[in-house]
Amino acid sequence: MDCETKLWLVVLFFFSATYMQHCVVGEPQVPCLFIFGDSLSDSGNNNKLRTDARVNYLPYGIDFPSGPTGRFTNGRTAVDIISNNSILRISLFRIMGCNWSCTEILRLEPRGPRFKFHQKSLGYAQLLGLDDFIPPFANTGASDILKGVNYASGAAGIRKETGTHLGEDICLGLQLQNHKVIVSQITEKLGSADQAQQHLNKCLYYVNIGNNDYLNNYFLPEHYQSSRTYSPDQYAAALAQEYSMHLKDLHALGARKFALIGLGLIGCVPHEISIHGKNGSICVEEESNAALLFNDKLKAVVDRYNEELFDAKFIFINSAVVSHQTLQLPLPKDVIICCKVGSNGQCIPNEEPCRNRNLYPFFDEFHPTEIVNQAIARSAYNAPIPTYAHPMDISHLVKL
Repeated sequence: MDCETKLWLVVLFFFSATYMQHCVVGEPQVPCLFIFGDSLSDSGNNNKLRTDARVNYLPYGIDFPSGPTGRFTNGRTAVDIISNNSILRISLFRIMGCNWSCTEILRLEPRGPRFKFHQKSLGYAQLLGLDDFIPPFANTGASDILKGVNYASGAAGIRKETGTHLGEDICLGLQLQNHKVIVSQITEKLGSADQAQQHLNKCLYYVNIGNNDYLNNYFLPEHYQSSRTYSPDQYAAALAQEYSMHLKDLHALGARKFALIGLGLIGCVPHEISIHGKNGSICVEEESNAALLFNDKLKAVVDRYNEELFDAKFIFINSAVVSHQTLQLPLPKDVIICCKVGSNGQCIPNEEPCRNRNLYPFFDEFHPTEIVNQAIARSAYNAPIPTYAHPMDISHLVKL
């Protein structure tokens, strides 16, 4: 690839690594993590559902320690990375003529049309510091539910009907019902409701949902009525209202620390460009603008609940910022998507993906590669610019 097509990767690593903290491995910063969301966070809840939104096959998981698990990427999801102690592991590769190893990071300085590179040592980067990946609700098994559960479901949304043209999924309301089951089990395990509440009050609640309410609902008029019922602003308001009700339900169940992840620039997703884009368009502006409307209303929910629910703290992570930095550069399709995809935009089973997955922003036509998830995770945990997290990032939230 030439220099121009590599610019997205340079920006990505600069954005991710420049702001990383140097620290040593220590005690977990929270005792537990509960995850709600869609395919960006799903770790296997869809594996036994009757749905096309199921990816427990290669090449998904090709870089994950235990292989395919139901994660919609080649390796770890963003919340996987947030939950664990992680070292930024980068395979040896050449970028713009400069070698980059797993013990070096590149810092950029503009110099005409190219960049000047500096080496910088990189130590451990402790995020939440949990010992293991959070298990999916569908397979808690012998896992210690006191450390958390992942309820996220591919194709799921805030609205019940979202994504159902693909088959079954677990919408946000049903994810809350599953959490109630776990809360009951935790109460039984700890011996009293008071002890369960004290434990649950200390946990982090990570919610990343809403993308499918646009990609697999509003912008699919052949399957759903929502775009004929609501204007974009009305739809964003309706979603935010329903979302806020579920947050209050979570609060009633003991949640006190909420990290709400906003929508990315969904119009820059390769599948949307291929279906709804115009000739030569980088992104579908109508779709990205709709997502930004929702983000504004979700941020307002954060402000309102921080005033009303004085015993809780809500933060908003502005995913559109990192999307703008990493995914809106004019790259040809063959250097954006890593795997061979079918008509549904997902990887064709058992087809060999690209070899150097660190060079591709998307694994399939919807989902980022692990290398992009690293940037998203680290920026959510330790925000590199003030507009990325409101009113604080995850690293500050968990210290409250």
